[in-house]
Amino acid sequence: MKMLLLDVVAAIVWVVFTGNGEFSNFLSGFILADLLLWFISPATKRPSFLRNVVRYIPFLLNFIKEYILSNVKIIKEILTPGYGFKPGIIAIPLEDMTDLQIACLSNMITLTPGTFTLDCSLDRKTLYVHAMYIDTVQQAVDEIKNGFERQVRETLR
Repeated sequence: MKMLLLDVVAAIVWVVFTGNGEFSNFLSGFILADLLLWFISPATKRPSFLRNVVRYIPFLLNFIKEYILSNVKIIKEILTPGYGFKPGIIAIPLEDMTDLQIACLSNMITLTPGTFTLDCSLDRKTLYVHAMYIDTVQQAVDEIKNGFERQVRETLR
C-alpha cells in the first residue's frame, strides 16, 4: 500500500512539473514512477505496485474459470431431470492463514456456485463448507486446498 501511495505522489509531482493536468499525463507519471520504483525495489526489498498487480492476474483468471465451470455444472443440474448432486458439509483444515487470507478464501468458496462457507473455527484452523457435489470427502477437501487455498496463500503472502 505504501508503494501505491508513493506512485500516486510521484505522479502528482510529475503533473505539477509538466504543467499538464490531463489524466493521460498523470498515468504516464504513475507508470514512470512505478518503473523507477521497480528498478530500485531490490534495494528497498519492496515490490513495485505494478508487480503486485501482475501477481493478481492469474489468481483472478483462475477464479473466473472456476466460477464459470461451477455455473455450467449448476445449469446442467437444473436442465437435466433427476437428483444428480451429493450434498454435504466438509471440514477443511487450514494451516496458519491470516484473517485476510481466510476471509478471501471463504468469499471465493461462497461466490462459487454449489459451495457455501458456513463457519470458521475459533482457533482459525478449520473452515466448514457446504458443497453440492461431494464424491468423497477427501477429494472435496483436496480440491479446495490445492485450488483456492493454494492460490490465496501464494497471492496474499
